[in-house]
Amino acid sequence: MNKKRIKTQTKIDRDLKSKPHLGLIYHQNYLLHEHSPTHPERKERLMYTLDQLKEEGIFSFPNIEVIEPKKSSREELELVHTEKYLDKLETKSKKGKETAIDKEKETILQEPTYEQAKLAAAGAIKASEVVLED
Repeated sequence: MNKKRIKTQTKIDRDLKSKPHLGLIYHQNYLLHEHSPTHPERKERLMYTLDQLKEEGIFSFPNIEVIEPKKSSREELELVHTEKYLDKLETKSKKGKETAIDKEKETILQEPTYEQAKLAAAGAIKASEVVLED
């Protein structure tokens, strides 16, 4: 390990120990959404990130908190998406087979997609709430 990396890692360790509070929004169901092995949103990306954080001992610091979101309501989703879009997302994801929702066929829907989208939205909402609490 070079001196620059050691110095940087020491600073990161010191900062993590001294900061008042850090949170990670996470729900185990985030891993249910499957994609092709080359898709940027595949679950392995999240699994690797979590493994790296564990390996670095990040979760051993007392000021690190894993925050689990609850699903967003339909009303919350309608604050940023149209009713038509949400209906389409819900209907297509309940069909139980992979289908694309966009013309570019980059957004693939599966049976758990709608419920996972509600969790993802809830995670963003929860992150905002936690930051604004202090």
